[in-house]
Amino acid sequence: MYKQSILDSLSGMFPNITWEGLSQLDPEGISSAFAQEYDIESQDLPSSLFSKLDPSLFQASKYSTYSPMMQSEGSSLLTDLSTSLSGKDVSKAFGGFAGSGGAGTKEKSIRDVYGKKLGDVYGGIRQSQSKGIQGLKSAIDSWHKAAQSIKGY
Repeated sequence: MYKQSILDSLSGMFPNITWEGLSQLDPEGISSAFAQEYDIESQDLPSSLFSKLDPSLFQASKYSTYSPMMQSEGSSLLTDLSTSLSGKDVSKAFGGFAGSGGAGTKEKSIRDVYGKKLGDVYGGIRQSQSKGIQGLKSAIDSWHKAAQSIKGY
């Protein structure tokens, strides 16, 4: 994922930086580190060019943010699955014939629908999480671009 590449892009300027540590970076520290990294005089790279990373992006990048939603949706879908598997349609699928494959087919169909819906929920969570990480990456890329433009790259 992007998290490690983001940390790698900053590791030379902020040794031992962690994901949680990114949220602690302040404009003055960012300016100082980028000035040193790009060999720019500190007065030529003012801290006003840099801003702290948005805390909401960190929140969006954490799976734990979405964990309650995943549990709630999963529980709701599981209840629906249970209801469907014990419903009249499944009973009818047995049809009174010993060894009828109708019930098995119906159960598989219901389980497939459950799996797809749960997969869709998880996919939505991963998409939201990726947007948060991408937002952080974009902000850090803008730091690099600011320093590079002053350096004349």
